[in-house]
Amino acid sequence: MDERKLHRKNIFKVVRTILEILIIAAVIIWAVWSLVSYRSKQHVLHADAERECTMIPSDEIVGGLSSAGKATGPHFIAISYNGLTDIVRPGGKIVTKASYDEQMQAIKDSGYQTITQQNVIDYYTKGASLPEKAMLLIFEDGIMNSTHLAYPALWKYNYIATACTFAENISDETGHYISAKEMNELNRTTFWEAGSNGYRLSYINIFDRFENYFGHLNLPEFLDVHTFLRRDYNHYLMDFLRDENRLRTESVEEMEERIEWDYKKMEELYKENLGYVPGLYILMHSNTGAFGNDPLVSRKNAEMMEKVFAMNFNRQGTCLNTRDSSIYDLSRLQSRQYLSPNHLMMRIWDDTGHNVVFRLGDETKAIDWVRKIGVAEYKNRKIILTTLPYGEGEICLARNLPQDLELSVRL
Repeated sequence: MDERKLHRKNIFKVVRTILEILIIAAVIIWAVWSLVSYRSKQHVLHADAERECTMIPSDEIVGGLSSAGKATGPHFIAISYNGLTDIVRPGGKIVTKASYDEQMQAIKDSGYQTITQQNVIDYYTKGASLPEKAMLLIFEDGIMNSTHLAYPALWKYNYIATACTFAENISDETGHYISAKEMNELNRTTFWEAGSNGYRLSYINIFDRFENYFGHLNLPEFLDVHTFLRRDYNHYLMDFLRDENRLRTESVEEMEERIEWDYKKMEELYKENLGYVPGLYILMHSNTGAFGNDPLVSRKNAEMMEKVFAMNFNRQGTCLNTRDSSIYDLSRLQSRQYLSPNHLMMRIWDDTGHNVVFRLGDETKAIDWVRKIGVAEYKNRKIILTTLPYGEGEICLARNLPQDLELSVRL
């Protein structure tokens, strides 16, 4: 009797062991199947992501249309950013990292190579040649976080950029601006070189939208009241100091001493903290008659910048620079958050006449539409339609709409 019980017990153990082995095998098979399925799904998602970045050449978009630029001979474009951020601020000057990455990809896919400040200097002073699609890339306003966010794309495309600083902040290692220590660390890489936005970001002759006079404010003070202002003010080096009646409060000699002090202070601080003065300068602000809103101020700025700096970006709005440009009157296109990659490339095409590429986006969504004029990017649940320069954009559904249709739009 005991032997029969022992025999049944042994049989139970064998059956239990077999069941346990089968369960473990099933778990292993399920795990392997799940992993293969996950990787397959990831491959499909990756393929979809690649499809969303389909590019089409501008020749297919603009056809026989002429661009405004049609640049001939050696030339270069300049693209700049006031800063980068991880936080979306629609319509602002600061561009999100995601938008910047898309813009850099479109620029790279269009064949642009970055050049250095020395390349620009040699181009103007020695008649040196440049790559066919040469670009100077600039980050303005000296914000340290911008260089961190910009770096991955620079590394990916082997690009070099200029990081501008304010001389007043170069010795401050506690703020958000690029210090001398940080600039020297950036210089040790092959991706950065130094530029200057000037000595300080300060404002003069400020009137609000109700004609109230605010006088002269530094940056923190200016930011406290900027929501009440219109563009009725000046940067520190652009004009005479004026009173509430817009009359000068300083003589020509006092104005010249004030401006000269800024340039000499810049030179002193850069040499003391960096050991050299950056070659590239951006006079604040752009698109005045020459180098200031007053001819006498302009003359003094011209005199001082040529003593201290090798080049100056004096204009904003177009990106093309040719041999006919003065090295102290260069122009850059400042990117904005509202510039889609196609908008940016359309602006570059219009300035240069280069054959660039535009993003088509998701081809599975694009086949539902027929492009008439301009270029459309099909992105997630959005269609971004970019017009031709000074022209229109038009797309149409590829199939007829139903007879009964309720449409809701937001303009």
